[in-house]
Amino acid sequence: MARFLSMAKLMVGLVGIAAAIVGWGVVVLQAQWLDDLEGKLADSDQELAVAAQEQSQISQEQAPVQDAARDYEEVQRQAMTSLEQLRAEFDAGEERLASLRSQIEASTAELDRLEAEIEEKGTKRVDPGLEYRTTTRARVRTGPTTDANEVAVVAADQLVKVSGLSESETWYKVTVSGYMFHELLRPSPGQ
Repeated sequence: MARFLSMAKLMVGLVGIAAAIVGWGVVVLQAQWLDDLEGKLADSDQELAVAAQEQSQISQEQAPVQDAARDYEEVQRQAMTSLEQLRAEFDAGEERLASLRSQIEASTAELDRLEAEIEEKGTKRVDPGLEYRTTTRARVRTGPTTDANEVAVVAADQLVKVSGLSESETWYKVTVSGYMFHELLRPSPGQ
């Protein structure tokens, strides 16, 4: 039994040595693993630093683009505001133009009425439908004067209807919408 005990002690010793060797191997492996891990962490830290630097560079490169985008949005907002103001001014201008057109139409109608009234006051009435013949080629004018604009020309020996006589009694108002000098007309036979 002493031999058995000695063998058992030897075995326990060998197991202890083996355990120590295995433990030392594990420690060595752990140390290698830790060294590898530290190397990988250092590489990762370096890669992170490079990535952070690249991100910073990208951010710096994008900053002008972002500034330009903000500036564009501001210019676009201002343009829309200006456009809305112009539309409002245009609408107001159209309303003002319509009002002015109405005033012009009313003024024109009043002017026409006053011109007709003045013409009537400056023209003596004669029997409506009096017919005269032109003695020669004659100009019809807008008023009873040679300075008045010419509106028509009537050939010699043409029949015209007279509706009035100027105050000076030297011009006939004719239905051709104007005046003819009295010496250029003679009464039509039967008048």
